[in-house]
Amino acid sequence: MDDFKKQWTIIGKELIESANCNYFDSKDLLVEMGSKLWQYSYNYTDDDIEAFTRIVKHFMDEQSSIAVAAGSPDIQVLLSWASRWADQAFPQIILGHKIAAAMMATSVNVDVSKEIHAPWKAFLIQIPKGLITLRDHKAGTIANMDLLGVQEFSRRTHNTWNWRLSSTESPLQLWRFGLPSEKLVDADIGFSDDYLEDLFGKSIDDMDERVSQLIGRLIISICLSFPEHGKSIGSGSKSSYNKRGFIVDRNGFPIVRNYEIRTPIRIDCRENIKNYIRTGKTNLGGSTVPTVQYLVRGYWRRPPHGIERNVPKNVWVHPHWKGPEDAKILVRGHKVIEE
Repeated sequence: MDDFKKQWTIIGKELIESANCNYFDSKDLLVEMGSKLWQYSYNYTDDDIEAFTRIVKHFMDEQSSIAVAAGSPDIQVLLSWASRWADQAFPQIILGHKIAAAMMATSVNVDVSKEIHAPWKAFLIQIPKGLITLRDHKAGTIANMDLLGVQEFSRRTHNTWNWRLSSTESPLQLWRFGLPSEKLVDADIGFSDDYLEDLFGKSIDDMDERVSQLIGRLIISICLSFPEHGKSIGSGSKSSYNKRGFIVDRNGFPIVRNYEIRTPIRIDCRENIKNYIRTGKTNLGGSTVPTVQYLVRGYWRRPPHGIERNVPKNVWVHPHWKGPEDAKILVRGHKVIEE
């Protein structure tokens, strides 16, 4: 059996191949899939539950095995997100290695996390290459994960979050669905090992749990910092749309609207993030009377004197060094084992 929440199911592979595309994810593949799904889902409704019901009905009418697979949460996340992404005119957020790492090294308290809302009901985040990696147990390799689909899904009485992390070089995927905002940074995927073993053969490992936590932090930080630090780039970003569906170019292919998150980052947290994914440890720490410099995790806070006019409701305190300026920098040594 494939890894639960990580490997494509056989039906998932059928869905990919039905679009005449490669087995691995690509942005073009997801755009094509979303534009096809939109035609018989959000083209008729703005209701998330009804839209997904229409998608399943379409595959049932076509007597496709995908209708059966739609009962699996990973396929639900893919179908719902891709069609809603098309409905929102394919917004994509691009950010550099340093700012992505800083956002992942930023904690969020429960009060702030409850207030977040997505800049679009579904969007794609381009993860910088090499920052997020997962272990492919089947192939015995480490894969770069570089595409993150995010959806704020309306359950009519409340909103939840779905996200799906995938790779352009591996069939791996990691996903979560139905999360309330305050659970986005919860590292516990929520399934027991026994349940996973019985149903899927293999369980999630510690690295996957840590990546899930970092992805939640990234999503929250992007939502809190956008649109203040989000700059449109490329011709597609300047196009308007009528809140129903996507825009196509002269060749009839949907346009992806690109937005770049830009804000000065003084501390490079990339190695801390990579080390945390691999080992669960970083040199983020603290001491009452520091004798060395150490990296303090960033956090979101409210302005100290209340929310004044034209003052952001939440302020991002970036990761920063703490301790005497002339002190040594605290690092941890790691033993490298050659295979």
